Amino acid sequence: MGKGSSKLPHLNDVDLKIVMSYNIREEHLLRLQRLFRNVDSDYNGAWSVSELFKLSLEARLSVRAPIIEALFFMGDSRSEGSWSFADFVVTLTSFCALSREEILQLLFIIMDGSRNGFVRREEMIEFFSYIPIGSKRPVFPVNNSNALDKFRHGKWQQLEFDGLARLCEHFPYVAYPAYHTQEIFRKFVLGKSFWERFDKDRRQILNRKVKRVTKPGSRRNEKIEVTLPVRCTMQ
Repeated sequence: MGKGSSKLPHLNDVDLKIVMSYNIREEHLLRLQRLFRNVDSDYNGAWSVSELFKLSLEARLSVRAPIIEALFFMGDSRSEGSWSFADFVVTLTSFCALSREEILQLLFIIMDGSRNGFVRREEMIEFFSYIPIGSKRPVFPVNNSNALDKFRHGKWQQLEFDGLARLCEHFPYVAYPAYHTQEIFRKFVLGKSFWERFDKDRRQILNRKVKRVTKPGSRRNEKIEVTLPVRCTMQ
């Protein structure tokens, strides 16, 4: 796949409405297409997790590595170990659109490996024990694990979301990798100023706001309705 084409990439209607709800329009999709192709060094139209790390300029030894890996596997819609352009644009724009509370909710989901609505102490220990391929020691410093013993004097076995939020209030470095990962991707995916404007738009709405906008790639300026989300998710 060459880098020179300016043809609008195809997205199905569901994916298109998702990304357009984040104030993304045709010119933004073309920019994202160029970014996808520039990082896709072998021009095969797909990304591996290595290319997601390449975009972020993060090493596998970073404390952000488990967040980046989780993002990749959550966005792999075909479960083939690779991202299409649609996977790339939907996953990263949805991640960049999250509020700070929603980032914390995403961290909760990542830690909740059993998907039972609780983060067990063992699951958090496993998360903080993450060792990347080729390394022999965890990427997280020992103070992350120590925070689990200090929180509630160590007298807990599992946390609901509110419990994780309180843990992060007492020990902000627990959630830092998730917040910083979003900052990194916002920089490379349309830029921080774009997402700051989006944040401002979200804060100003009380009800879900429906817009009629031009469908990207339509020859007759076809209009579609998109809704600016009150809440964003990674579902």
